[in-house]
Amino acid sequence: MGNKKKSSFSFESDNIFFYIIRRWRFFAAVVIAAVLVSSIVSLLIPPRYKSTVILFPAASVPVSQILLAPGYSGSRVGITSFGEEEEAEQVLQILNSEVIRDAVVKQFNLMEHYGIDTSSRTKRTQLLGEYKKNFSFRRTEFLSIEISVLDKDRQMAADIANYVASLIDSVMNGMKRARAVKAYEIVAREYEDLQKHVNMLQDSVEYMRKMGIPDYGTQIEVLTDQYAQALIKGNSAAARTLKEKLDLFNQFGSRYIALRTNLDLETRQLNELRNRYIQAKVEAEQDLPNKFIVDSAVPAEKKSKPVRWLIVVVSTFSAFIFALIALLFFENLWKKIRREI
Repeated sequence: MGNKKKSSFSFESDNIFFYIIRRWRFFAAVVIAAVLVSSIVSLLIPPRYKSTVILFPAASVPVSQILLAPGYSGSRVGITSFGEEEEAEQVLQILNSEVIRDAVVKQFNLMEHYGIDTSSRTKRTQLLGEYKKNFSFRRTEFLSIEISVLDKDRQMAADIANYVASLIDSVMNGMKRARAVKAYEIVAREYEDLQKHVNMLQDSVEYMRKMGIPDYGTQIEVLTDQYAQALIKGNSAAARTLKEKLDLFNQFGSRYIALRTNLDLETRQLNELRNRYIQAKVEAEQDLPNKFIVDSAVPAEKKSKPVRWLIVVVSTFSAFIFALIALLFFENLWKKIRREI
């Protein structure tokens, strides 16, 4: 039993240290080989360059009301205000959408650029893998958005990053416009219908004016007084003329008042609807940016990947640990076999 305990290896730090010292030639050879191999492998990895765009999302505001509504104070932010967390999350969602990805793939022919066989059944999976590896979108602690692109071509990395940033406006404005145009079409129809009805009322009022009924209330009082005076004076011709006018006013006067009242009411409604019509038109046609660019992407002067010294260090350390574990395992296995023999 005593011999078994002595022959067993203890994994204490002192024992491991002296174990390595006793076999330093072996471990030195492992380290040298690992350094050489990892250095060669790292040199074979093509360099990739990173370009970055930094931007702030714009605040979501009712553009038409801010620009057109006098005295509007429904929001503490304006069209030049930076967005907050909600807007930043919306921009991130847009950046991670298929619309952005497909547009970038098409614009820069990434299938060919990444060397993906277009006849392969897994071509889309391969493309998505490359895309996730080379594209990064994140929100910073300052609520800005960072767009990073890695590519073996430094100029292309910058071009792609700037193009992705430019797509934010076209995609977001397109989504907003699709909804705003529908609203504008509804308001436009209502406005045109009400405009036609107001025009019809105006024509009717104008027709009655030409008939001599411009102001029913005042005219009826004056004509009644004149008619009475004509009767008193025995002026039958004047009385007959005034009687005809009174009959005309009695026939159309109440209708004129109703038309005039209705015209005033619908004119006010038309003015209110016209304001909504103009606002809806502005929302449907507005093309304001949804972002503020802080830093545009420029071609990188130095490569971002691979970090060769890190590859060499990690590979060498991993090889050393693996060699140590393997050597301990096989030596103990060999001792066990010898004891059993």
